[in-house]
Amino acid sequence: MSLIELSELLGNLGEFVGSLAVLATLIYLAVQVKQSKELLEENRKIALGQMYQQSAGFSLEMQRYMGHPDRAELRTKVEGDEQVYNKEHLANFDKLSLAEKKQYRSIQAQFSIQVDNGLFQSTLGLADDASREGYERATLQSMPFWEYYQSFVPTRLRRWYEDHKEEL
Repeated sequence: MSLIELSELLGNLGEFVGSLAVLATLIYLAVQVKQSKELLEENRKIALGQMYQQSAGFSLEMQRYMGHPDRAELRTKVEGDEQVYNKEHLANFDKLSLAEKKQYRSIQAQFSIQVDNGLFQSTLGLADDASREGYERATLQSMPFWEYYQSFVPTRLRRWYEDHKEEL
């Protein structure tokens, strides 16, 4: 075997070994990408679980807060048995004493914070479509009343409302 043939043989062998190295690297990267994707999905599930747990806890807290006899009586003065705000609520709110108005604003502020948190979680993809639609509907229906009551409403929720109020 001549030196040229040996050189070609070694060159071909080098190309073959290089090709195997590239193939091994691609396989390794594919495995790493798959594991990273699985890890991201697991982290997403954990985040979803935490969000639902937090949301459920906050909802229970709100139910206890809103169901307290003093607040329930105040809410009944304004809202009656209605779950959806209407113009009669505004007239009822106007009849409240100053102290009752402050307390009712506080109740509404708590509600707006809950809605803001839910809507924010939705934008992160951490809430299902039904929850997102509920938060959106609550914002669109409630904002005019929150503004009338002069309740605290988070800035992010106000911005979302301004961007979507034409959907009413």
